[in-house]
Amino acid sequence: MDYLAPQDYHLEVGMRVLVPMGASQRVGILWSHHAASVAPQRLKAIIAVLDSAPVLSADLLHLLAWSSAHYHTPPGQALAAALPTAIRRIASTKPQEDPISPAPAVMTSPACAWPLTADQRQALSAITSAMGHRAVLLLHGVTGSGKTEVFLHAIAHAASLGLQTLLMTPEIGLIPQLWSSCSARLPGLAVATMHSGMTERERLAAREAAARGAAWVVVGTRSAVFLPFARLGLIICDEEHDPSYKQSEGWRYNGRDLAIVRSRLLHIPVVLASATPSLESMRWALGGHYHHLVMQQRPVSRQGASIQCIDCRHQKLQAGMSPALLEAIAQQLQQGGQVLLFQNRRGYAPMVRCTSCGFVLGCQRCDARLILHTEPGQPFLLCHHCGMQRLLPALCPSCNAPALQPMGIGTQRLEAALQERFAGVRIARIDRDSMRRKGQLERTLQAVRSGEVRIVVGTQMIAKGHDFPGITLAAVMDADEGLLSPDFRAADRMAQLITQVAGRPGRGEHPGLVIIQTHQPRHVVLRTLLDQGYDGYVRMTLLQRRATHWPPYWRLALLRAEARHEDAPLQTLQQLAEQGRNLLAEESAVQVLGPMPASMAKRRGLYRAQLLVRASNARMLHAFLNRFLPQKMTHKGVRLTLDVDPMDLL
Repeated sequence: MDYLAPQDYHLEVGMRVLVPMGASQRVGILWSHHAASVAPQRLKAIIAVLDSAPVLSADLLHLLAWSSAHYHTPPGQALAAALPTAIRRIASTKPQEDPISPAPAVMTSPACAWPLTADQRQALSAITSAMGHRAVLLLHGVTGSGKTEVFLHAIAHAASLGLQTLLMTPEIGLIPQLWSSCSARLPGLAVATMHSGMTERERLAAREAAARGAAWVVVGTRSAVFLPFARLGLIICDEEHDPSYKQSEGWRYNGRDLAIVRSRLLHIPVVLASATPSLESMRWALGGHYHHLVMQQRPVSRQGASIQCIDCRHQKLQAGMSPALLEAIAQQLQQGGQVLLFQNRRGYAPMVRCTSCGFVLGCQRCDARLILHTEPGQPFLLCHHCGMQRLLPALCPSCNAPALQPMGIGTQRLEAALQERFAGVRIARIDRDSMRRKGQLERTLQAVRSGEVRIVVGTQMIAKGHDFPGITLAAVMDADEGLLSPDFRAADRMAQLITQVAGRPGRGEHPGLVIIQTHQPRHVVLRTLLDQGYDGYVRMTLLQRRATHWPPYWRLALLRAEARHEDAPLQTLQQLAEQGRNLLAEESAVQVLGPMPASMAKRRGLYRAQLLVRASNARMLHAFLNRFLPQKMTHKGVRLTLDVDPMDLL
């Protein structure tokens, strides 16, 4: 909105101002200013200027403007996501005058546990040579190849030049390990953190420390990309393939992609690091658009692991564990090793079914099964989508028979079976249910690293990024989940998870073993992974995606509709689809697919449908969306949301 500027204030873009809006007053950000307006007599005046200096730097404003256009999101929504709540309140912010603290001279060489490998030295040289220039570098290193060691040396080099580093990670659970590594290995450099688990005061303090240069390194999740820095010189995006970089609600931005855009605005390098890079990054790296830094060597102290695939089709499983897996667990424990079991379903059982009539207990607000949980206290049923909770009934609601039985394996059931089988062995379960208390995750991870915990059971929280030197056996309990999903990216995620889990054992002095359990031992994805590794899977899949016009070669936008009336979402999207196809005429480089019901047609009491737009490149996609999208995203009780570059089509 436009307002008249006060005559007696110095105004700069990025400052906060207090403006009238209807009968109330709101805090706004000065987005741009013009010498004249079309109708100045109709404009209201700014009430007050709240700052003596901008709270958003020029590069951040440009980043938010780009994001608003790319994701077709109002600028105000982007600004709200980028600014802490405290800054959006009516209070003045006084700029700190502390100069940027000097970096210790020792920063050119961090206190290393072993000599850098040739691959590490080559990667580090490429990163340091890129300092001060625009560059996207894909650090593609096998698990255990020492990517973190390269990070530390690159951060030290940046600090020796007087530059700060933003180190991004997809999940809160990975922050303590990275923070500890930076703090211990880079003495004298203040390391701050930024994530959603911090209090508002803690986030504001971290923001101010980065802005005035007191924090040389910030370790944070996707929202850290919006932090102001005094002299940002390097961005590192660890586990760059992880879908958690994509915001799933509200403004659906991708933190990794915004890190790349911000690096270009600042003319600095960004390092995308992963053992299993996304297909998008691999496409650009193989095409020469990114610097492709490959690290295949492991330090001599790391033994690596062998992989064994177990066909579970004709075996009697105990809580999802095959006899061969149970024997391997016992053997590793006897030899003093630690065991990691990856089960991507939390709770006790993913389904409760009546063995008399076949009725499955489901959520009344969602098209989803209720998950059985066994703690704390009495067993209860929980919907993982809307949070609805109820006690487990004694009788079947359909036939009134006392025949309700849990079906399938969740992390709680697996933990209980292991406790019974290996009595006296300390077991830790790491999932969203068990790690709710503040500090619980850090304490549990430390117990694993110290060897106190002998068996770790967990979901994706344990599958990536963690360094557990004592783990000698890792198992993927069920590799089939991602192989049978209709989402074309599900196989990518499963390939990445299997590869990441396979990289956990063998990081210490003893060789490791990886066991993959499956009922699809000849599935092409699994066979390619086992025979040719992740690189082979990438090569095969890129050829398929190019031929079938899917990402990373074509671009997608997903328009979702939801309403309380069952038919309304599909009807609304059908009208939009017809209008869109009329706009396209003979244009074949843009396609409107659908509409169709969402895979979960009802969620949180709302009925859902979706429409997919597919284009051969980003320019054509955005040109079409600018003409196609309705001015109002809520109409006759139907709410529309747009997801550009969606990570989940279901």
